[in-house]
Formats: sequence, structure tokens, C-alpha cells
Amino acid sequence: TLNKEFDAVLVPAPFLKKVYKKSGVNIPIFLLPCGIYIDDLLSMPIKDKKNTPFVFGCSATFLPRKNQEILLNAFLNKFGNNKNIKLKLHGRYGDIKLINKLKKIIREKKAKNVELILGPLEQKNYVNFLNSLDCYVLVSKGEGFSITPRESISLGIPTIISNNTAHKELAQTPFFIPLKSKIKEPADYRWLFGKYCGYNFNIIQKDLEQALEEVYNN
Repeated sequence: TLNKEFDAVLVPAPFLKKVYKKSGVNIPIFLLPCGIYIDDLLSMPIKDKKNTPFVFGCSATFLPRKNQEILLNAFLNKFGNNKNIKLKLHGRYGDIKLINKLKKIIREKKAKNVELILGPLEQKNYVNFLNSLDCYVLVSKGEGFSITPRESISLGIPTIISNNTAHKELAQTPFFIPLKSKIKEPADYRWLFGKYCGYNFNIIQKDLEQALEEVYNN
């Protein structure tokens, strides 16, 4: 279809040029980085000092692939119920079982320094959410062309990511703190395709704990 109906192809990462050529695409293939709306973010001052309390955060759909559970456990294991350090977890929607599990962990740990934010945020409120953070964390097991880490670095916010799939492109730059992510797991897409498809790649919780501590201390 591409060869017959189109004059050129635009792809968002260099490795896709090889993938498309190998798949039989013989029209010109050009690289165009992932397009994102960041005017509101770029108009804000670059972050130059930490908050009190210090705030870690993530904005992602509540799905096991996004790994909010390991982030929550790493945060609580490293910092406990420290009132000087906070974690904000936001998601527009998600797996109700996972959401309830996160709530249970928070309840059992009596964590008063963790905030779950459920539901969509208007653009102004979303920008304010990102701008309230001292460190953005997205250690998902697999990603499409991840938008939120790009948004966080546009504000100058230290950003921890898992070094897998599409995050590998970001990890090659000096702007991110990548975590080794080589624990191979079947990718559960039953919620979308009704089956497992391919693989995801997990991190080691201790590695995340060390990264959180490093950013907090420095």
C-alpha cells in the first residue's frame, strides 16, 4: 500500500527506516521526530530549584505495562512515609484491578505522602501537574513513542525512564536517566487484542530505588 499509494514515508525514529526498508518499502523514507504540543511547557521557566516537599511523579494510563506498582513500591521502600518527599501518580483511566491494588498498598503502608489522581486533566491543570514535579518517572515495560518524558524535559525536570523499546531513542541523549530494562516478559495485550503479543521488558526495583535516591540527593 505504501509503495503504491504514497510518494514518501515519515517515521519518528532512525531504526524504523531500517525496519520499513527490510519490510519492502522502496519509496523514500524520511525521519521526522515525534510531534508533540509543548508550547505551554516551553513558555514556562526552566526548573532551577527543588520543591518542599520534593515531588516525584508519573502520568500514565493505569496498566501493568506502565509499571506504576513497581514505582510505588520502590518509592515507599526507599523513602517510607517521609513527609518531605511525595509521589504523585496520575492516570486518565485504567485497569480497575491495578488501581485498587495501588490503593491497597497505600492504605496498608499508611502512606500519607502518595497522591493518586484519577481522571483526565484539562491542559492547564496537566501543565501545572508536570510543573509541580521535581522528578518525572516512567519505567514502563514497553512504549510507543513516549510523549510525557519529552514533556518533562522541556520543563527541565530530571526524568527517569526504562531503557527499552521506544525509550531507547531517548536514553541515547544526555537528558534522561535510563534504567537497565532486560527482564523479558510476555506482553499482555488481552485487554486490547484478546491475547499476549510479543514481549515487554522489566526493570529491577533496586535499580529504581537507587535512581530515586540519586535524583533526590543531587
